[in-house]
Amino acid sequence: MLSDAGFSTIKIDTSDKVGLVQDLPPQEIRNYKTQSGTVYWYYDPDVCSCVYEGHQNEFDRYQMAMRQQNDTAQYAAESGDQEVASLNALNGAFFPPPLIWVGGFAPGPPIGRRPGPPPTRGHPR
Repeated sequence: MLSDAGFSTIKIDTSDKVGLVQDLPPQEIRNYKTQSGTVYWYYDPDVCSCVYEGHQNEFDRYQMAMRQQNDTAQYAAESGDQEVASLNALNGAFFPPPLIWVGGFAPGPPIGRRPGPPPTRGHPR
């Protein structure tokens, strides 16, 4: 979710970088101040073996995405199954429209053509 918000990913793939991050607290968003503003970082040694780094705009986008995810989870927990299913119904990929045959019957072969193999040339049916 951090990379979706625009955070940069810094891979910890050399012994020099491993030495730099070994004392960092993992899985916790931290920040430090610079002349250009606040820089936010998150050390993930388990999943990506990387440090995510972003500025205020990226952090704001991350907070908004987290708030939206939490609101959706809370709504789903508080709502009935039917209400949650109705939200998914807005997305046709999850629930394609039903196929309804007029008169309750599936269409048959085209009119004027008998079922069976197609006629061969030169031999009328």
